[in-house]
Amino acid sequence: MSTPLTRTISNYHKHPLHSTVTRPTIDIDIEPNILTTAPSITAPSTTAPSTTTTSGHTSLASLTAKFFLGPNPSPILVVLLQIPILLQFHPTPTAPPLPLPLIVIPLAVAMTYAWRIQEYLIHRYILHSSNPAFKVARDIHKNHHSNPSYYHYCIDSPSIIFSWFGVAGLIFFQVPVYGPLLLSFYSLNGLTYMYSHYLAHSKVKLDCKKSKLEKYLFKVKQNHIRHHKVDESKGFGFGSVETDKIFGTAFVNQMNKK
Repeated sequence: MSTPLTRTISNYHKHPLHSTVTRPTIDIDIEPNILTTAPSITAPSTTAPSTTTTSGHTSLASLTAKFFLGPNPSPILVVLLQIPILLQFHPTPTAPPLPLPLIVIPLAVAMTYAWRIQEYLIHRYILHSSNPAFKVARDIHKNHHSNPSYYHYCIDSPSIIFSWFGVAGLIFFQVPVYGPLLLSFYSLNGLTYMYSHYLAHSKVKLDCKKSKLEKYLFKVKQNHIRHHKVDESKGFGFGSVETDKIFGTAFVNQMNKK
């Protein structure tokens, strides 16, 4: 029976202002505690994320083994590529007279930061761009976002690996002496990106009380889930949540944490 109250509620939902509000679709496989449209998202608990499915979680060690030894050879290829790359490194008397660690460590740190910024900028301004010039990349990424199941296999193909690092090699090998080291650090950071993305789309069980590594990976995973399920205009960092804080696209609870 129609009453003034039910008619009011019905008219509320039919109003154009309310019918255009986008709300995340709750996937039964996703940790339900982080799915919310509220401006401030409740911080993750210090325990491993729960699931509403009957499927069991895998351990971090098991996930890592599957990452390197699974059907996609890309991760192990990146590791093997380090051999021919580093064989091209030949220190010469013209190089700065500094101990090798004083050169290697700063290069490794600099390349890590460079990769984190690169992956953020590509993800935000190319893969989520409305520019027609990036349509192919955007459509591929859109298919990734529209996958019916959040939990799916996410590792780049060997063809992408060889193409990407091949172009990077042409650039880095222009740097005298230390070009091979730069390419090595760059490709290893690419490996960490693949691992982070693979982990974020897996049902790995992370114990935040067990180690700082698992606590950090838990934050990375939750950040990526929020990017997919809550707000695609935030959470662009793959291997780090810090880049989102730097560029102002972190979720609210991340901004309040050190």
